[in-house]
Amino acid sequence: MASHIVFDTNYLRTLGSKDYLEGNIPEKLRVQIQSAIERGDAVAIPRTVQLEFNAWLKNLVDKDFANVRQAWELLKEKGFNISPEPSEAGNAIDIYDTIKRQFADVYLLEPEIDNYLDAERRASFRLPPLPKNIDGEEFRDRIIWSQLVSISHKSDLPIVIVSNDKIFENGANTEEGTSAKIINLKTEDDLNQWLDSRPEPIQKLINDIFIFRDKFIENNLSLSDANIDRVEDYRTKKESNGSIIRKFVLVTNEENSLPPRIKGNLIYHADDPVILDLKLDDRVVQIYRELTPQEEIQSEMKRQMESSKRQFLEAELKNLIGE
Repeated sequence: MASHIVFDTNYLRTLGSKDYLEGNIPEKLRVQIQSAIERGDAVAIPRTVQLEFNAWLKNLVDKDFANVRQAWELLKEKGFNISPEPSEAGNAIDIYDTIKRQFADVYLLEPEIDNYLDAERRASFRLPPLPKNIDGEEFRDRIIWSQLVSISHKSDLPIVIVSNDKIFENGANTEEGTSAKIINLKTEDDLNQWLDSRPEPIQKLINDIFIFRDKFIENNLSLSDANIDRVEDYRTKKESNGSIIRKFVLVTNEENSLPPRIKGNLIYHADDPVILDLKLDDRVVQIYRELTPQEEIQSEMKRQMESSKRQFLEAELKNLIGE
């Protein structure tokens, strides 16, 4: 399904500065924008993001020049003749122009006076959406939020804000955000999944979940791969005994009476998934997978090898630091 995709400053910055400073689009971002446009998504850079990002780039350029200038003057004081004298960079880099040169369909999301007034009202009265620090103003983010709500009044398509700022996550979870169909995607993996491109670790996790498929019916759970829009908050924790716990949130299309979000844990014995916990609203489903005797032996051997390897590395580290 097509959508409006809006990029925030902090996401663009996660891709590093090197390509931007050379006047190029980072390859990961280029592929994402290309995929979005080919899908029929509308892609926007808010003017607030353009200004904030350009200021960040200018600050990097100014710092780099100051360092070069300082080095040049030091060498000059020591009697070296370095030519030519370093000069400041010429034309400032503009993130929107850089993207627009390659993707003509990307547009600049210009705020209207009503967006500024709305952002001022929300900041003054501490109205939702709230930032991570509720005492912070976050005025620029509130302008963007007001623009997203304005878009929702003109379009029936979902609105995606790609940002790891807490204010957008909070906003998307409010009644206003839900009504406006505003979705917050926090990471590169989240956006790739939205663009129908699952990263390998995410696809493996989903494959491992459906190893328990035969037990779904017994637990009155109607869940298929087609019901999973994306996986969020995916993280892995390794236990000292060699077991692995993968935590995640399944975002569903809400078909088959599924809740919009399902929290889950998948516990592995070595490389074998053995326990699946899923929390659906106020119901918890826990499914155990029985391994064959041969699988048990192989799994236990892997677990012991992993545990022994970790203990050996810890001993070596303690030896190196003299404990």
